[in-house]
This record gives sequence, C-alpha cells and structure tokens, in this order.
Amino acid sequence: MKRVRFCIVIAMFLISIIVDPGFGKATFQGYWEQTTQSNSTIGGQPQNRSEQQTVYFKSGMMKIVNATKGEEIIFRLDLGLIWTINTKTKTYTEAKFSDMEENMKNARNAMAENMKNMTIEQRQMMEKMMGGQLGSMMGNEGGPSITFKMLSETKTINGHNCKKVIMMMNNEPMVTMWMTDKYDLGDDFVEAYQKMGLFKGTFSEDVKNLKGFPMQTEMSMDTGFGTVSTNTVVTKIVEKSLANSDFNLPAGLTKQTMPQMNFH
Repeated sequence: MKRVRFCIVIAMFLISIIVDPGFGKATFQGYWEQTTQSNSTIGGQPQNRSEQQTVYFKSGMMKIVNATKGEEIIFRLDLGLIWTINTKTKTYTEAKFSDMEENMKNARNAMAENMKNMTIEQRQMMEKMMGGQLGSMMGNEGGPSITFKMLSETKTINGHNCKKVIMMMNNEPMVTMWMTDKYDLGDDFVEAYQKMGLFKGTFSEDVKNLKGFPMQTEMSMDTGFGTVSTNTVVTKIVEKSLANSDFNLPAGLTKQTMPQMNFH
C-alpha cells in the first residue's frame, strides 16, 4: 500500500503542474483565478472534488494559492526549490529540485526491483502502470515524446476566443488545452520539471509555435490503480507588476521536515 500511496502522490503532483503549462516568450506577469474539478476512481481518494485557486506568476516564479485546501505552493526556479505552506497550521516544507530528482530515481529503481518478486497478476498491473502515462513522465528509459496538435476548433471562454490544442505523449492524447493568444507564458517551468526529474522526454519542434495562455485544461491519467481526471477553467486574469518579495516565505511559519518516502 505504501507503493500505491506514493504513485498517487506523484500522479496528483504531475496533474498540478501540467494544468499550468507555459511555452513561448515570457510576457505575462500578474495573476489569474481558476477552478479545478477533479474526479478519481482510485480507492481511498475523494471521487469528486472542486477547488478554487489563484496563481501568481512572473518569469521564474509561481505561487499557487489553494483557498479550498488552505495551501500555498511557491515555485522558485532561481533557488531551485518548492515551498509548500499549510496556512491553517502556519507550517511549511521545502523540497529541492536535486532531492526530488534523486527521489524519482529511487522510485524507478525500487519499482523495477519489486517487480522481480511479484506474482504474475501483480506484475501485469505494475507493467500497465509503468507502460502508461505515469511511467513515462516518471522518466522511464528513453522518456516519452511530447507533440502538439493545433486544431481549427475554437470556443469562447470567459470572453476570450480560444483555439483547441491537444498535447500528445507517445502519440496518445494526454492534455486538451483551449488557448488564447492574448497572453503568453514562458518556458521556464518546462526546464524546471526536467531538473526535478519529473520529465525525461523531449518536446517536438512544434512547441516553438505554441504560444498563448490556457484558459481551460482537461487531463486524464491512468495510474494502473484507477483513473484521475481534472478540468481547470480560468475565470479571471489580471496583468500587474509583481515584486520578487511576493514569492518569499511569509514570516511566522514553522519549518517541517519532508516525510521520507518508502518505496518498498
């Protein structure tokens, strides 16, 4: 069960970072508000959940404020770390990119070792998981190939005209995005995901032509233990200048040690 819980944590974290992809030249600075609807068939997880989030963004920095969970996540690419803040208990944890990459490496090695002692049925389940989207993003040998299909289909979302874009992983649909070209994010966080060891694949050349801001993002992932799907819709966008200090840790917080992951 510990291995199952670890895979669930990884799956949910990957969803949280993929729903805010940014490509192209960094021009946007400010914040946006969004609502995320999540559905899960994984045992022990909430089947349906709705969350309200505000995302503050400037080049190299991002802060996700989750009012529903009482949680803030601050990405600092310049420091190579992520802070996760519990606003209810006034505590926080710190995760360095280098440590995250090492954890991902240990997880892959442990899963491969554990498969040697599994029954045929258990091995088939694990192979299904490791052969799917989760296994690819965790950095299996070779890594996945990421391509984009830019379609002619359009729709209006909260006053913004958006074009449909499908993100493909190993030629299989993974994320559907409805993008407006009014705003544009940078590609800093793609590099950050690679530094964390969360993504070992390559992006196709068409990523250079993918510029804009995702007003709606839909994703579905098969973890091997059930499916997780999310639908995120941006409800408000505000362009404004943000100071670097807006992405610092608030005063008065107590640091907690990151829990050690058991991969066996």
